[in-house]
Amino acid sequence: MFNDNDSYLVVAIKFILTVLTLSAFVFLIVVSLSIVNCNNMKEITGMETKYYFVSGCYIKAKAGWIPAGRCARLSINNNTENT
Repeated sequence: MFNDNDSYLVVAIKFILTVLTLSAFVFLIVVSLSIVNCNNMKEITGMETKYYFVSGCYIKAKAGWIPAGRCARLSINNNTENT
């Protein structure tokens, strides 16, 4: 990747491109895992789900689309109140 003949500028550019490539790869993995997690939420709840790139996973409820994190908190609160 780096040769002894490369100037500092070429080495810096190669380094930056490597870091950007790795960052993009990690970003794609994180987004892919978020989509899979949202699909799993659909299987767990039996309710329709949608994944939005910026804001995450939503579950369709009677009141409309609710963020999946909020649904989880409501579920936990309801379970603790009933015990």
